Amino acid sequence: MKCFKPFFLLIVMFAIFSSSLSAQKNYTEEADDAYEMKMYYEAIDLYKKAYSKTSNKAEKQRILFRMAESYRLSNNIRRAEFAYLRAIRSGYSDPIVHLRYGDVLRMREKFEDAIEQYKKYKEKVPDDERADVGIESAKLASDWLENPTRYKVEADRRINDREGDFAPTYADRNYKSVVFTSTRKEATGKLDPNTGQPFSDLFITERDKRGNWSRAELLEEDEVINTGVNEGAATFDRRFTTMYFTRCPMEKGKVLSCKIYFSKKRGRSWSEPEKLDLGPDTFSYKHPAISSDERTIYFASDMKGGEGKYDIWKATRRSSSRPFGEAENIGTVINTQENELYPVLRDDNTLYFTSTGHPGLGGRDIFVTEKEDGEWTEPENMKFPINSHMDDFGIAFNKNERTLEENKAEEMGFFSTNRRGGRGGDDIWHFHLPEIIFTISGKVRDENTLQLLSDADVSMTGSDGSSVETKTDETGKYMFNKRQVNKNTSYEITVSKDGYLPNSKKETTVGLKSSKDLVLDFTLEPIPDEPVPLPEIRFALDKWDLQEQYKDSLNGLIKTMKDNPQLVVELGTHTDFRGDDNYNDTLSLKRAKSIVDYLISQGIDQQRLVPKGYGERMPRTLNEDITIDGYTFEKGTTLDEEYIKGLRPKSKREAAHQLNRRSTFKILRTDYVPQKDQVADVDTTGFGGISLNPEENKVNLLVEDNTYFIPIIANGVLLKAAYKQNTDGIYLSYDIAMNFLTNARITKQNFTKGVDAIKDDGTIVDNAELTIDNVSIGNKELTNVKMTVIKEQEHDLVIGNSGIKEFGKFSLDQENDILVFDKKQTEKQQEEEQEENQ
Repeated sequence: MKCFKPFFLLIVMFAIFSSSLSAQKNYTEEADDAYEMKMYYEAIDLYKKAYSKTSNKAEKQRILFRMAESYRLSNNIRRAEFAYLRAIRSGYSDPIVHLRYGDVLRMREKFEDAIEQYKKYKEKVPDDERADVGIESAKLASDWLENPTRYKVEADRRINDREGDFAPTYADRNYKSVVFTSTRKEATGKLDPNTGQPFSDLFITERDKRGNWSRAELLEEDEVINTGVNEGAATFDRRFTTMYFTRCPMEKGKVLSCKIYFSKKRGRSWSEPEKLDLGPDTFSYKHPAISSDERTIYFASDMKGGEGKYDIWKATRRSSSRPFGEAENIGTVINTQENELYPVLRDDNTLYFTSTGHPGLGGRDIFVTEKEDGEWTEPENMKFPINSHMDDFGIAFNKNERTLEENKAEEMGFFSTNRRGGRGGDDIWHFHLPEIIFTISGKVRDENTLQLLSDADVSMTGSDGSSVETKTDETGKYMFNKRQVNKNTSYEITVSKDGYLPNSKKETTVGLKSSKDLVLDFTLEPIPDEPVPLPEIRFALDKWDLQEQYKDSLNGLIKTMKDNPQLVVELGTHTDFRGDDNYNDTLSLKRAKSIVDYLISQGIDQQRLVPKGYGERMPRTLNEDITIDGYTFEKGTTLDEEYIKGLRPKSKREAAHQLNRRSTFKILRTDYVPQKDQVADVDTTGFGGISLNPEENKVNLLVEDNTYFIPIIANGVLLKAAYKQNTDGIYLSYDIAMNFLTNARITKQNFTKGVDAIKDDGTIVDNAELTIDNVSIGNKELTNVKMTVIKEQEHDLVIGNSGIKEFGKFSLDQENDILVFDKKQTEKQQEEEQEENQ
């Protein structure tokens, strides 16, 4: 028996060693299986056990990296940071560790350290653009955090629970209910090994009259929509009767792909969900976004043929009742080597999505892109505070105009984030973009006494075609409110009052990024009762031509005339008493005309200038002490013949003669209207604040009595054009045509039949055809546009599709009441441009 004892002990020791090896191997395999199945919480515990059991250095390094990845992918960024650092220090050789470590350092707002890791990755993998994206992101992030956008964000504690709440979407026409995804304890399913939380379900919350959101409840409890697996990321059709959502089935030991389903609302219940066939079942399809006509669906998928892990794809169909066709990747402008998820359509041409591949602040960032000429533009990061150093995704917009107005917001809605400040992991936050509000106000005073002037007329004309008038109150104050002052508009404000020179100033809201009360004060100069002497203008003996050295003396008058285009002035010249009366009258008139001619050459309208020769008949009375050629003449002195003849010596008499030989101006009227503006009785007030910004290809429409009205400028006048879709041609109302004719905006040459189009009494014959010299819609402008005059027509203009197409290819955005032109030139415009160049 003794000889068998050592052998028996050897067998026992071998069995124990084999058992240890088997346990270690099982931990590693089980951890890897859990990791591949995205069960990261479970994988972390298994990797910890496997790490303590293995002595293989390379395997220990690999396990450390997998643990770091599991922490990152389960959103435990703090532990991920130290786990990556531990893997690097252990000597883990795969360069990817530097890229991922840089990512979590950026999410921890350690931007300089992140850049260092991205550079290390770039040294080892120089062709991978993700290193450049990471470096750019870290550099941009610091600036974005220091210079936030105008968006305001806050966590909504009434909606959120201590578990995950994310991917909100509005669920009714009035935007008073929100459906979102949640893993709170009320969810139907059990524990998800991927997140360590219950499987997600769809919940709903509703807003009461006070604006408070209710405690969220399951969207339905019959397990038609919500089942024992993950459901979430829902969206609705534009009628809010069909819901599209994501369902991710799960079986033990298997990785099953997510699919998109749809269900129709039946009263308070939902129909049995039907799966959309978007591609092979081996891939995942999730996060649906549906177009307004339900013929195009955007979604995230890991299908083959993409750019990265998950890409944004789209599929189309002929009608909302038919199946979707083959899916199409939307391209490299949107999709990267990383993940693009959670597409959201704000309208059919504006797409929001989440990406980890474009330059961003931290983890997932929200981006926006617009479709122009059929192509998506370069995505724009929504920046801070919509995005943060953590994960931000799943945005939803409130499109209810009344709600936006009540909240004084240009935009508002919800989005998902796991940043600090919420209640759980992922939380739903509210955002709004405060309305940019501008006012222009000021006070008007007398230039000489600085007394406040009441009842002064104040007019404001904008570069967008808007025009509004007001008066100063008893305190001399005027104001244009937020409805009268528009964004991205330059204004000219003119103040006038009887007995004063008008005064004009300019102000602009172009480039202003936040609300501002603009202040523009005015002083008005009293119109002098007597003619005002101009600075010295001397004429050669018996000559009347204006000499070059004295033209500068008129600069002040030229500026006054240009600044005040309503002025009509008299230009008077005077001689001394030497010479014949008739000769002096003629000479002074010629000199006055020479001054007028020079002013005309400087751009002053001839109709605003009246030359007057006074000869010697109005000797000068001094209104102040004047010294000339060493002699001082006192205030109140009248330089008449008797006074001058009594002066000694001769040189003093010559000085007095020189003071009499003067040029003056006198304001005759302050109501001159430039010829191009002389149009009366054309009502252009109906468009209110509608923008006609020539820099944009979008034109806001006015809706009255179920009719669209398009702002059209014809020969410089803003008109309301009724849009009649099937109308062939463009029709001008008789009243507008007569107004144009009587104010010389059109002449007989504009009519096809010339003088035969105008009756003996000066009126226009009905159905007369004419050509308008210049017509523009938004930034589209045409010359020589043919129109027909209709006598009984109630609208300024009537135009249909054929008429609008002359200006360019267009589409009608009925949801937002906008006419959208393609940015390309029309063939007619191209031909005209070529002819001009030739």
